[in-house]
Amino acid sequence: MTAIQFILLLVYAAICGFDACGPQLQFLTSKVVMGWILGLIFGDVKTGLYIGGTLQLMSMGVVGLAGASVPDYNVATLVAVPIAIVAGGKVDAGLAIGIPVAMLSVQLDILQKIASGFVAQWSQKYANKKQFKAMNNVLWLCVLMQILKFVVPVAIAVSLGVDVVNDLIAILPDWFMGGLNVAGKILPVVGISMLLNYMPAKKYINYLILGFVLYAYIGVPMLGVALVGFAMAFKFFKDEVEKANNVATVAGGLEDE
Repeated sequence: MTAIQFILLLVYAAICGFDACGPQLQFLTSKVVMGWILGLIFGDVKTGLYIGGTLQLMSMGVVGLAGASVPDYNVATLVAVPIAIVAGGKVDAGLAIGIPVAMLSVQLDILQKIASGFVAQWSQKYANKKQFKAMNNVLWLCVLMQILKFVVPVAIAVSLGVDVVNDLIAILPDWFMGGLNVAGKILPVVGISMLLNYMPAKKYINYLILGFVLYAYIGVPMLGVALVGFAMAFKFFKDEVEKANNVATVAGGLEDE
């Protein structure tokens, strides 16, 4: 790996990190597209697309909604493709390093979210003082942390390899990892609670209870629950459209009379 390739890799990692918390131009952070771009940088588009497609399939349905922290397969792609190509097209070697780094990114994501909470409080203090320029400037720290969450693990993993990543996970104390795991389980609950606060949950509480029973007690997979929800929402939509059409028809008839 040349110095120019390494620099381009870190620049692209920074762009992906910025995109994740800013513009969210999804075509830049699709694993397949990432594999293609990294393949161009490192001179093996075929291997890049293969790994990008593999990680795209692995990450389907894995979404960090409502504060949940999930393995970051974008980081895995940024790590796996360069290592596989530098190793002579060894896809297994790339995935063997990229996937553990994606798992480690869960802990980094939790730390970033906790730190972002303190940054938000700091920014709020400036907002209360009506110092809006300072308020906005402080919030850039969140963007910087998001970028570093991509750049740092990629730089370490690509430079030092899988042994260092595994050793880093192994030396972290149990109390630290346990605390991050607890925080990781609490964050989704907080996020869902905040989401429900803005939704008409009381009006549609029966649907929430039905979804919970299907998943928690009957064991229907999440995709199945989503399809049931879609079917019910579509039926509700059709009923509302039909109701609106009937009202319009009645109103038109009254005008004719």
